[in-house]
Amino acid sequence: MSDQSQGSWPQQTPAQPGQVPQQQPYGAPAQQPYGAPAQQPYGAPAYGAPAGYTAPPAQPSNGLSIAALILGILPTGIIGLVVGIIAIVKAKTGAGKAMAWIGTILSVLWIAGSIALFASVGDDVKDNVSRRIDPGCVAVESQASDWQKMGTETDPAAIKADLQKIVDEVKADEAKTKKADVKAALEKFRGDIEELQSAINTGTAPAADLITRMTTDGAAVDTACGR
Repeated sequence: MSDQSQGSWPQQTPAQPGQVPQQQPYGAPAQQPYGAPAQQPYGAPAYGAPAGYTAPPAQPSNGLSIAALILGILPTGIIGLVVGIIAIVKAKTGAGKAMAWIGTILSVLWIAGSIALFASVGDDVKDNVSRRIDPGCVAVESQASDWQKMGTETDPAAIKADLQKIVDEVKADEAKTKKADVKAALEKFRGDIEELQSAINTGTAPAADLITRMTTDGAAVDTACGR
């Protein structure tokens, strides 16, 4: 009698007399011998990439080039120029480098246009700015609102005190200004205030055109200060 060794094919039990041997149900998967490797379904690819397969290189991003193009379209000037130059250096593809160049050129055009515009109106702009930041003009502007409130006074003593305060402040502003025409306008306006002050102190009627002159000379101070 022979022994069945472990791992060998299973032995079928012989049919007894009068019995029909048991068959595998139709469609059931065939049993694999113990220890045999599982078979891949027909047509299924093998796990993993085939030997010798190389993944395609990742396409470089054109984000910086797009940013350079957008900044070049907008009037960003030097910012767009800097980003454009960096994008040109780092661009890897033809499309990215082209966008970077276009953005850089547009930024250069914006800068050139700004320089040309500033050159054409530069003197006027500089003069206006210098007048607005002139110490005398800055002081006048800060005091103007207080002077307007003084005009609501009805008490004679308060009016005299307010007029003296205006005269003192305008005289101080004349010493602060660096513009000859501003100083001249302030002196003329101060003369109008002193004329009104004298009329009130003496109890005499001011000149008929004094209010008109005060209005005109006050506006001349604003003009001289670039406002």
